Amino acid sequence: MAAVPHAILATLCYLVSDVNGAPSTLMHERKAGEFQQGFWIAFGGKNEIGESPEVCIAREYKEETGLVLVDPILRGKVYFDNRKRVFNEGGGVKPDNLVDIFECSKFTGTLTNPRAVWVPNRNLRNLNMPPGDLLILDWMEKREARFFSGVLRYERKDLLQSEVTFYYPDGKVERIVRDYRRP
Repeated sequence: MAAVPHAILATLCYLVSDVNGAPSTLMHERKAGEFQQGFWIAFGGKNEIGESPEVCIAREYKEETGLVLVDPILRGKVYFDNRKRVFNEGGGVKPDNLVDIFECSKFTGTLTNPRAVWVPNRNLRNLNMPPGDLLILDWMEKREARFFSGVLRYERKDLLQSEVTFYYPDGKVERIVRDYRRP
């Protein structure tokens, strides 16, 4: 396989809190004209030069929500293979992304983003989310795994294939590859 010229480094964090007695995740819907318009996604963003994933997610969360994350946990790393992916109607192909996936349950501060919504976890899969993000939620639910590493391959707007490797505390490694191409 040919080497990719570069991948954008980014972070994403699923902030989970008890809201009205139900575990809920802070999400937002992307506006028209934005990358992934119309999809519901968690908050995060691109690493600045020389910035660690931990510093990046803390900065992005503060900038985008007004909240300060307390002890976010790195749960996994996902490579978004975008070489054949088309974004939005008139958009071209975007660079690949290597995204550090965090989970957090503690925060301080006041929510300042009016588009941020606490979505009960039981309703997350009812949202219009990118198919790869739904897989990331599944991968994060595998609580016995210490860490996961995945690849999501797209063509146009369709998810073609996913690969994930789970790493367990006892040293066990489990790899799962799924093909979503229609015959």
